[in-house]
Amino acid sequence: MKSLFFNKYFYLFELLFIYAVLLATGENRVYGLFLILAVVIEIYKDIFSKEIDEMERYLRFKISNVVLYSTVVFSIILYSFNIKMLSVYNVLLFYMAFPLVLKSMLYAGYIFERETVIKRVGYSLSLLLLIFTILSEGFSFAGLIEAMPWIYLIISTFVATRYRKIGSFMFFVAFVVVSYYFIRGSINDMKIVVYSFIGIPLLFLSLQSLRKEGD
Repeated sequence: MKSLFFNKYFYLFELLFIYAVLLATGENRVYGLFLILAVVIEIYKDIFSKEIDEMERYLRFKISNVVLYSTVVFSIILYSFNIKMLSVYNVLLFYMAFPLVLKSMLYAGYIFERETVIKRVGYSLSLLLLIFTILSEGFSFAGLIEAMPWIYLIISTFVATRYRKIGSFMFFVAFVVVSYYFIRGSINDMKIVVYSFIGIPLLFLSLQSLRKEGD
């Protein structure tokens, strides 16, 4: 029972924990220290955990390589295109959290069925962001406007679990909208952070929704 719980739900708790820390760093950067816990957990699972067999350990190694190369490619783009830096802390935030988020999502995509991934990642992230928006803006018209993107994601997740192609299209539309705001005007480090933690998960959910069972 413990092993089943560990394999099925722990990655989700870790993903939500990382996003919660990211939101908290907006209030105080000291909260970023909690990301050390996520790193320690990853090291434990990769090296010391007895709950993980050799096949899964190899899969985690493979995913880690993908994350490493993705981060290197991002660094090359950041260096080559002379991205405007508003704050070095935004860049540090990206390097602290994005590899952990990407690894967690890829792991879920490899291990679990399409509907399971969409439900857990889609509902969890959209509800977390919705709750944070409500707490920040309160129950007001402005708060409702701010919450609309997350409500749309909840609806998209619901649709995606029932209609594979329609759900994928809805996620992709959201991804295109985020991408448009990303490339409009000058690109800076703050845009990169937002795009990494909102845009990339949307693309991930779109591809997962399009995936056929058994792929």
